[in-house]
Amino acid sequence: MNFDKLIQQHEIYHVKTDKIEQFVKELSQMELYKNSNLSEKGQELEGLKSKFKNPNLVISVVAEVSSGKSTFLNALIFKDKVLHSAPGATTATIFKIVYGDTYKITTPIGTTECKDIQELRKETIIYNEYIREKVDNKEKIEIKEVTLFLPNEHLKKGIILYDTPGFGALDEEAIIPILNKAIQSSDAVVMLLDVSQGLKKGEKNFMENTLKSIPANKRYVALNKIDAVLDEDDDENEIQEQIDKVVNDTLKELSKMGNIPKEEIKHYEISAQKALAGYKKNKQELLEMSGFPQFEEDLWKDLVAKKEEIFNDRVELYTKITDSIESLIDKEIESFTKTKQDLNNLLQNTKAQ
Repeated sequence: MNFDKLIQQHEIYHVKTDKIEQFVKELSQMELYKNSNLSEKGQELEGLKSKFKNPNLVISVVAEVSSGKSTFLNALIFKDKVLHSAPGATTATIFKIVYGDTYKITTPIGTTECKDIQELRKETIIYNEYIREKVDNKEKIEIKEVTLFLPNEHLKKGIILYDTPGFGALDEEAIIPILNKAIQSSDAVVMLLDVSQGLKKGEKNFMENTLKSIPANKRYVALNKIDAVLDEDDDENEIQEQIDKVVNDTLKELSKMGNIPKEEIKHYEISAQKALAGYKKNKQELLEMSGFPQFEEDLWKDLVAKKEEIFNDRVELYTKITDSIESLIDKEIESFTKTKQDLNNLLQNTKAQ
């Protein structure tokens, strides 16, 4: 089922759920059903209705600061340098990246329409400088959400991306709860690791305390800066050996911390920097060297499958709830019919006497 069809089906089931919810509310007010469990089913329907109303799939991208997260997202979504990694600026902002017919940015200050991606880039710089000034003045910074709208074929199909604050820079007590909330509300999470430095202490703590709670099928591990582990003087075989060693060492650590087999860790060896350069310069050889095209293909393909899977789960829940409601109504009618029959029998016996 394609995304357009999924969206149509979500809309159909949203209407159906709304009608049944209203029907249940009316029944619950009738004397016959006041003591039944219908009101509880009405609450379940209300929650399900909100899910059908929102067919979007949410992905959070998480990383320690200086892991190349901005470059990664620039390569994945913008194909240009839109997000910037100025210290303290992007880490104090949650970027929500969504589809829009035009380019637009909404910040706590206001909304600005942009004529193209370059203007969108300019506006993100202005906002980052505004935050940077507050950081330099040692003002207390509250993490705010900034929404970026842009015409993108993947986002148009119902994908929302969250660029979360990088951990390891600001107050961890403020950052970690935000990351936890983002991760738990996401349908998928991309964990970006700077493989050139191995697993750092902050990443290990984050994995142990937060990310290990995420099921493997919701987690993508991108081992970034793979080109930084290479020695240009080595031959091809030696280079591959270096890569394999770094990757295997990292996966062993992840396997141990997550208590899952190494083979089940969905991981990709990439260079976001090379990928972004390849997109900007339109150089296919750089893209191939980056390992990025394979990651992108797998990611979007997986998300299509997940979106359909999530919809099917919702339809299954809809069926269970409506079947349960039908069963409750049948029981009440059966009970009422039996009571009516008993009363009729009692009436007839009284008349006979």
